Amino acid sequence: MKCYKSSYKLVKMSLTLIVSAVVVFGTVGCSNSSSSPSDSLSASPSSSSNEPSNSVSATETLAWNSDDLLVGFLKPEQYLDSIKLVNIAPKDDSLFKQLDLSIAKNAQALAGEPRWQQAGIDAPYYFGDATIADVTCQHFACQIGVNITPDATPKLYRLLRKAEVDLSLIVDKAKQHFGQVRPFVKTDDHQTCAPWDNQALLGSPSYPSGHTAYGWMQGLLFSGIDPADQDKIMQRARQYGESRIICNVHWYSDVESGRYLASAIFETFFQSEKFVQAYEEAKAEFAEVKAKNLEVKKNWAYALEQAKTFSEANPDDPEAIFVYEHLQGIENWTCEKELEVLQSFDINSVLGREAS
Repeated sequence: MKCYKSSYKLVKMSLTLIVSAVVVFGTVGCSNSSSSPSDSLSASPSSSSNEPSNSVSATETLAWNSDDLLVGFLKPEQYLDSIKLVNIAPKDDSLFKQLDLSIAKNAQALAGEPRWQQAGIDAPYYFGDATIADVTCQHFACQIGVNITPDATPKLYRLLRKAEVDLSLIVDKAKQHFGQVRPFVKTDDHQTCAPWDNQALLGSPSYPSGHTAYGWMQGLLFSGIDPADQDKIMQRARQYGESRIICNVHWYSDVESGRYLASAIFETFFQSEKFVQAYEEAKAEFAEVKAKNLEVKKNWAYALEQAKTFSEANPDDPEAIFVYEHLQGIENWTCEKELEVLQSFDINSVLGREAS
């Protein structure tokens, strides 16, 4: 089997960078958690079964349908034990939870600011609805210079969606085990950048972050497929996870553990011959499409449409009105505007890494 040197080196590097933060989880908690919530809810409908069928038709590499997109690449025995990988979620009386709370408080001050608007744009992540799935696949469009759609890049689109099935099942196991409550429930300010998702998020534990894991996995995938843009791709992967903190829907510890899990899962994918074949086909397709130098037309307006619908359904809710008012204008954003917003914002002020 081929040696995927660029992707492998990046995985090893990201594991090294992240593991030090993750290891801290085991030192700040008081005891291991052995119970899991009775309700098994997930942000993705693909997680309804812990052992998905991996049977694939003989024409898998030539065509796919909606049923194919609900089946991942990995066999059940290849699934990593996410509970053991990330250690325990920070306990309420731990030093790490104090750090989580401090960072969440800093992030809440950004409500209404451009970086907070970007967090709203980054919020869509769900494959049970075709429209949201298409938006989810566009988060890195500006960095890679290609629109990922079922029509324009069917092989790359299929690769992302099937990989998400495996990732979701692995991440969800830890989510349900630890049952960590979301920050907008526990902090003084209950506002988020995507209040239309709040009700669903109440039934989806926060640790580790599925959004972050998927974004980091996309970063690793795209870095191998488009190595010339690796630096800005991985920077975007980091920023995508940070959007969850700014949105007030994930703790810092959720985001760090999500990145770590994604790195481990990505390396596991190369144990699957089906994944390797799909990866190589997507890589060739990407090179062909990028060579055409087509204009990137990312759907920035989706978050605004959701905010409008939510505010109309909740006319007396100040949060609904605030979010809708402060997302005005994002439908006219360009890639240049998105890059400007992301590059001009320094996350260190939120993470408390700067001198006061």
